[in-house]
Amino acid sequence: AGHFGVPIVLATGDHAACSQISQLIPSISTVAVKRASGRFAAECQPPAVTLPLIEAASRQAVERLSRKDSPEPYLAVPPIHLVVEFQSSDMADRAGLLPGVTRDGLRLAYTAPEMPQAHSIFRSLVMLAYPR
Repeated sequence: AGHFGVPIVLATGDHAACSQISQLIPSISTVAVKRASGRFAAECQPPAVTLPLIEAASRQAVERLSRKDSPEPYLAVPPIHLVVEFQSSDMADRAGLLPGVTRDGLRLAYTAPEMPQAHSIFRSLVMLAYPR
């Protein structure tokens, strides 16, 4: 979003994701809707609780856009170094076929000149790793 001049004003997710993005973008509003308790498990708040929280945070975040304390777009400094670690060697084998990707075990890496290309490569890696 920052590459295109758009500020990120709101994030929702688990408590860890909200904490991480708040460290990266201090001006962002967050709503933690669940607490992860394992790789495939989370304690989720019901929609009746989270919907009003998300609506209120969304409203406040959008209202901030018209004020002087409006957040600036977050810009990643190029080149963008992308590293994706896969769960198994067969996933890394498939995704590693993408030109320009380097591999170290289950980790694949790519360096892109700009964020749109890094995003495109990320999506391609994931799609190659998970065949249908």
